[in-house]
Amino acid sequence: MFNEYLEKSEYVNYDDPNVKKQADILKVQSSDKLSLIENTFLFVRDEIKHSWDVQDTRVTVSASDTLREGVGICWSKANLLAALLRANGIPSGFSYQRLTLGDTPESGYCIHALNTVYISELDKWIRLDARGNKEGINAEFSLGEEKLAFPIKSEGEVDYHDNHSYPDKGLMTVLTSSDDMLDMYLHYLPDKLSYSVEYKVATRDDMDIMMSSRLEMLKVVNDLDHSYEYSEEMIRNSLKYFEEGNHTTVLALDGDRVIGCATMCYVFIMPTFSHPTGKRAHLMNVYTMKEWQRRGVAKKMCSMLIEEAWERGVTEISLDATEEGRQLYYKLGFTDSAECMVLVKS
Repeated sequence: MFNEYLEKSEYVNYDDPNVKKQADILKVQSSDKLSLIENTFLFVRDEIKHSWDVQDTRVTVSASDTLREGVGICWSKANLLAALLRANGIPSGFSYQRLTLGDTPESGYCIHALNTVYISELDKWIRLDARGNKEGINAEFSLGEEKLAFPIKSEGEVDYHDNHSYPDKGLMTVLTSSDDMLDMYLHYLPDKLSYSVEYKVATRDDMDIMMSSRLEMLKVVNDLDHSYEYSEEMIRNSLKYFEEGNHTTVLALDGDRVIGCATMCYVFIMPTFSHPTGKRAHLMNVYTMKEWQRRGVAKKMCSMLIEEAWERGVTEISLDATEEGRQLYYKLGFTDSAECMVLVKS
């Protein structure tokens, strides 16, 4: 469950030895999972100083950078908090606010980062703001009412209440292209997020992406642990199909990150009066990352594939629908069929 919120990455690099060591220390100091979450939050909030508060010019980006230097702005501190939690198997993500730089809209706006954390004992997500407290700012650990660093108070400010499994690429680009944190903080803070979706038909050059997306999708729909290892046979046959099978796969991308995929598999069977071409298709492998669900991504990918299937002379498209996905497929024109029977080898 929530495998994407347990991933390690360039910025949430909890495979770094020092990050792992600190995560282990926090676990030993904690009596249970809730106290571990609270202690991890307090460590990042209090022990990692906010660059502006201490007027430190060092630029930190990844979790390991931020832990090593002991400073960072909210974006980099959020990377560290997510990494320390994920290192201990606790799903964590990123949420954002658009805030005024000063007290009025005329001062301009910036993007503030905080974290989401899944509380398994309560089956709920909460948000924690590890920016760091000072006079006028008091963010606290809370399982109930949020106690964040900044309330939304001015025109143009926005609390997105989002929950992304990876940090905004635009913010990370600003950090990695800077060599003076204070100069960046004064002059180059963006006032909007860069999350966006582009769609492309996959080619052989995208083989690795198609394979990783397929295997990740199978973990999610089958409720497998993120560390689950597939058999060599499963990997070999999946790769063989992508290489040799008659199919079209659409990828949904946020920058260079795959946030969704869908595949139309084509089959040619004996023609019938209802289907004189014998060309049929099966829609499968439809997957969208949790934070992008209910935002039209799956519908767009499926629509692209359906349009191509009609153009290729297909007269019937089938699919295996989960209960969760049925409403989407009804909207796309699919109907329940009483004509099909299936024999599964026992």
